[in-house]
Amino acid sequence: MGLTLANGTSLTHGGTDGNAQSLTLGSGEYLTSVNLCEGSASGSTRIFYVRFTTSLGRILAGGTTTSDCVTRTAPSGWQIAGFHGRAATEADKLGVIYTQR
Repeated sequence: MGLTLANGTSLTHGGTDGNAQSLTLGSGEYLTSVNLCEGSASGSTRIFYVRFTTSLGRILAGGTTTSDCVTRTAPSGWQIAGFHGRAATEADKLGVIYTQR
């Protein structure tokens, strides 16, 4: 997983497998929710699927869904501004950081 800031700084975590996808946010557009699915790989819990939804209803999704999923939605007046977590060669954990709009 990765993101590129408006100033061109690129931040990535996890491995490089899979098909890269991207979504450029428009002016005033922001993330409203993220859906995460986890599963076990090599004896450890890993993030298998991520789906981001924006304030305009646009979606960026990738990976494989599992039976263990959770959706985190920003409260009214808030937005998803960042993430925290743990990763090595694969994404292990992903948490959401909210900020007021």
